[in-house]
Amino acid sequence: MASKQDRIAEKARARKKARDRDRHRVAASRRQHMNKVRDISVEEAAAWPLAECYVGDKWHEDGARVPAIFVRKHPSGRVMAASMDVDLAEQGIVDLELWALQTVNELNMKLAALAQDTPLLVVPAELVVRIARVAYAHGVKEEYDQPEEWAKVEQLFGDVTPGAGTPDVRAGRGGDEGGAAATTATSAEPEGLWGKLKARLGF
Repeated sequence: MASKQDRIAEKARARKKARDRDRHRVAASRRQHMNKVRDISVEEAAAWPLAECYVGDKWHEDGARVPAIFVRKHPSGRVMAASMDVDLAEQGIVDLELWALQTVNELNMKLAALAQDTPLLVVPAELVVRIARVAYAHGVKEEYDQPEEWAKVEQLFGDVTPGAGTPDVRAGRGGDEGGAAATTATSAEPEGLWGKLKARLGF
């Protein structure tokens, strides 16, 4: 017959096994959920609402090299973002990552890491799309290889189309005549957010 100490030890072992099972079950559920999030297709995410997008604060300068981040967010809080290292001087899209994230907090952590090197501005999605497309076209023109994932980024852009109110973006060194520019024919100054952005940046 087991002693009282043996029975106590057995109960402690049983409780530990139960806790371990619970932890493993929770961990497995979390991994499953994370895998589901990571496996989000760009095609699916392209239908999500737009979220705040970001670009380095020097984007308007000649030959700027800046981060540009295009973001879509599901109502559940999941995020799909295209993070691009943009060289408007010469190389176009130098680097590109697609971020499939579980929460906005994950996105904020990544943005905070980028902001340590370059201050980021919150901008409408149309400006990020224009910057990215001008950079891509310039990189191709200068015969630099562009990231293979570009097609997915274009898919993620979806129907976001820069309009007449979106500022011009110039690629090339120091305003070279050979630099590429996205032009918008408009006689009036952009109003609202674009007007404030232009005033803030002094152009």
